[in-house]
Amino acid sequence: MPGRPVIFEDAIAFTVSAEGPVEPLAAEEIPLAMHPDWKSQRYASQEADASNTAATRYGVVILGCLLLFAVSPVLVNHGMLQFLTVVSYLACLSLVKMMVKETEMNGFARPWAITVCHMTVTFFISGAVAKPNFSQAIAVLPISLVTGAALLLNNTALVSGGVAFIAMVGCCTPAFTFVLQIMLGRIRLSTETVAPVLVVCAGSVMCVQAETTATMTAILLGMAATLFRSFKTVLQHEVLLTGISPIRLVFWSSFWSLTLLIPVVLDDWRSALQDFKNAPYEGKQGLIISSFLACGLNVTQCYSVKLLGALQLNVVGNLNLIMVIMIATGFMGETVAGMQYAGVIVLVTGAMLTARISRPSSELKMAEQESKEPPPKEPEKVPHLNQMPVCS
Repeated sequence: MPGRPVIFEDAIAFTVSAEGPVEPLAAEEIPLAMHPDWKSQRYASQEADASNTAATRYGVVILGCLLLFAVSPVLVNHGMLQFLTVVSYLACLSLVKMMVKETEMNGFARPWAITVCHMTVTFFISGAVAKPNFSQAIAVLPISLVTGAALLLNNTALVSGGVAFIAMVGCCTPAFTFVLQIMLGRIRLSTETVAPVLVVCAGSVMCVQAETTATMTAILLGMAATLFRSFKTVLQHEVLLTGISPIRLVFWSSFWSLTLLIPVVLDDWRSALQDFKNAPYEGKQGLIISSFLACGLNVTQCYSVKLLGALQLNVVGNLNLIMVIMIATGFMGETVAGMQYAGVIVLVTGAMLTARISRPSSELKMAEQESKEPPPKEPEKVPHLNQMPVCS
C-alpha cells in the first residue's frame, strides 16, 4: 500500500506506508499544500516576492540615475551626441563581457580565437569607413604592442591571483594614468588634482566584493598590466592629437592586433573551428553578437578618448562597475551589499570631481598651437610730422 500524507494539528507530517510510520518531517520540509494555513502562507510568500522585485527595480533605477548623473558633465560641456557616445561606450564595455562569458560557457572557451574574431569584425567594418592612410600605420603600432602586453600580463596575473584582486588592482588605472599625464605635462600636480583620482580609485575598489587572494607575483603582474593599460590610453590620446581620425586609429589598431594574434592561434585553428562547429546555438550566437559589440566598443572608446582625454576616459571606464552591478541585480538576481552601494556613491563623487580637472583634447590642442605661435609683433611707430627731419 503506497504511503499517503497525514496532517496532524501540530503541523507535523508523517508518511504511513506498508512498513509502518517513518520519522516526522521538519517544519521547513513540509510541503506548502500540507500546512493547515497553506493559503495564508502562499499569499505571504507572493507578497514577499513582490516586495523583493520592487526593491530590486528601485535599486536598478537608483543605480541608473547615479550612472547618468556621473556622465552628465559630458552632456553639459559637449552636447547630446557626445553624451550618447560615452553612454554607448559604457554599454558595450559591459555587454561584450557578458556575451564573451556566454560564449565560453556554451562550448567555445577559446579566448584567443574570440579575440581574433573581434578584431576581424572591427578591421573590416572600420576599414570600410576609414579609407586608411598607410602613412599613419607605424604611428599606431606602439599602441597595439602596449595593448598586447597589457593583455598578456593580465592573463598571467590571473593564474597567480584571484579574479577579484586583479579587478581591484585594475580599478587603480586612473591613478596610473594620472601619473603618466603629469609626466607629459598634461595635468598639474596639486591637492585639487590628486584628491578626485584617489576618491575614484577608492570607490571602485569598494564596488568589487569577492574573495581576494593574491601572491606577490600576482601583485606585480597586476600592477604591470594596469600600467600598460594606462599607457595605451595615453598613447591613443597623443596619437589623436597629431590629427589622425578615431576611425582610422581603430582600423590600424585592429590590423596590428590581428598581425600579432594570428601566429598565436594559427597552430590550433583547426580544433578551434571544430569547437565552433560543435558549439550549441547559444555559443555561436554569443560569439557573433560579442564581435559586433567589440567593434562598437573599439570605435566609441577612440571617440571618447579624443573627447575626454586619457584620464577622464579611465574614470568613465570605472563607472562600468555600476552598470555591472545593475545587470547583476536586475537580470541575475544577485544581492548588492551595502558596501557596494557606498562604493557607487564614492565613485560617482570622484567622477564628478575629476571632470573638473581633466581638460578635453580640443583645449589641449589649442593650447599647444598657442604655445607654438610666436608672440605678436608690436606695430611700428610712425614718426610725427614735427619729428621728421627737415631737408635743407
